[in-house]
Amino acid sequence: MPRRFFIGAVIAFIVLSGTAVQAQEAGITDTTSVSLTVSSLPEAQLTISEHIIFPLLRGSGPLTSGNNLDLGIIGNVTPISLDGTVDLTLTPIAFLQVIAGTTLGSGWNMFLGNGLGLNVPTVEDGNIVGKIEGDPFDGLIWKMYWAGLFQFDLAAIIPGDWNHVVVQTRQEWNYQANTNAAPDDSWIFKADDGENRNGFNYYASYVLGYQMPASPVVKMVAMMAEMDLRLYDKPENRSVFGDDKGRWTISSLVNFQFNDWLSTNFIIQLRTLRNYTDDGDLPQNKKNKPYYQTRQLYTDDPLRLDFYRFVAILSFKLR
Repeated sequence: MPRRFFIGAVIAFIVLSGTAVQAQEAGITDTTSVSLTVSSLPEAQLTISEHIIFPLLRGSGPLTSGNNLDLGIIGNVTPISLDGTVDLTLTPIAFLQVIAGTTLGSGWNMFLGNGLGLNVPTVEDGNIVGKIEGDPFDGLIWKMYWAGLFQFDLAAIIPGDWNHVVVQTRQEWNYQANTNAAPDDSWIFKADDGENRNGFNYYASYVLGYQMPASPVVKMVAMMAEMDLRLYDKPENRSVFGDDKGRWTISSLVNFQFNDWLSTNFIIQLRTLRNYTDDGDLPQNKKNKPYYQTRQLYTDDPLRLDFYRFVAILSFKLR
């Protein structure tokens, strides 16, 4: 048995080595990285990413010489959840990417937070509050998404080390669902606000950044705005409690690149919250906060911008 195992291992090594050589000759490259995300909230996430890049539709000009198809395989683990993503990113021209992918995940609930469950309206002390119900791995969260990404670097038009003003925007449509949720159920994943519903969503992000030419460590400073809009029902059915409005997150970011394999992002984030006519957001109502669909939006001043969190992301490129 050991001899057969040894022979099999040798054959497998030869086959894999030959495949790797063929891939290199074909111009196929791959990278593996690990990142750790922590924040000022009680949350943390470990991410492992593998990207296999195939040269595709390449030309001789600067706009097409780097064209490729990127296969991404990404896994995330938190203290209360795990999920994995597989996506394809096609770069048909230097400033444009077309993206499609799918995500599958699940979670569990513990004292650190609620990783997965249904947000059920429940009567307590005469008030309707949201109660998270669900067992560990009680359902799967799945998402399919389609996106386009436009990016531009001023230095591509005006060459120079000091001219790297970068603009990027991503426009995404996605459908996400909880396999344990009915169409009218709200659910929670990764300790979010618990206001998710099965259905379509629209996501957009906008980045304005500057690559630092003189600093040996600071690679980029940037501002980013993200918007998530839920489309699971007609706006008139969601406007009373404000679910027809986009949820904005505003971020300021500094990226430190220490060497070819180690980098860190420091991010400060603000986000929009909805103003309601009741006082359910007061500290004394934290445990008995009214169920969000029973609340009425303050129409004269519907949104406010509040501090969200401080985030640090430490990334290691393994190869």
